[in-house]
Amino acid sequence: QMLVGTSAGALNAAYLATDPTLEGARRLADAWRGVRLGHVGSRGMFTVIRRMLTNADSMYLTDSLARYLREQIPPNVETFGDLAAVAGVHAYAVAVRLDTGQLRVFGDDPADRVLDGLMASSAVPLLFPPWTVDGVRYVDGGVLTKLPIRVAVERGATDIVALDVKDSMGSNGNVQGMMAIAGRATSLMTEQQVIRNTHHGPQVKGHINGASRVRPVCNRRE
Repeated sequence: QMLVGTSAGALNAAYLATDPTLEGARRLADAWRGVRLGHVGSRGMFTVIRRMLTNADSMYLTDSLARYLREQIPPNVETFGDLAAVAGVHAYAVAVRLDTGQLRVFGDDPADRVLDGLMASSAVPLLFPPWTVDGVRYVDGGVLTKLPIRVAVERGATDIVALDVKDSMGSNGNVQGMMAIAGRATSLMTEQQVIRNTHHGPQVKGHINGASRVRPVCNRRE
């Protein structure tokens, strides 16, 4: 059994690997509903504007997100090997090397740190800076593979259920504003990846394709 994820999917994979049950999935949903903007790095609009004007690597820093994720990881889990030992489920987090564009699958090496995998896979360009591991900078795996089916197949998966969660910027509604237009354009590119990946082969037994029903984190400031 394995769970493979990119970006937020990597966070879901790591969480569910500790409790791969229906109750675990419900707790995961509750955890997402409880996320607030302050958990992922907001320091106010003026700070964001200042970082943009000074050519910083991202709009937000990662200290708040890293701290929040550490709180979600069980205290006895440091590496992906530790994570697999909890319930016998192997989790993988997909990221991309910024310098070469190569995929890095955290979890291939049991000694990979869970926090490194999650932060690297979630380093969304523009929003968060690249995450550095052993001198190498990584960004969100969705840059190359939003739905990492091939990664699962290459690691021995024979029956795959692929869960494709769209973000609010990927809607087909009236898109206005720079961020919304950029988000929509990015969604169009990643959806083409999904179409290609879901035709990877007979291993894909189910493709759940739908928009998130959880309010976007960016709208939850309290």
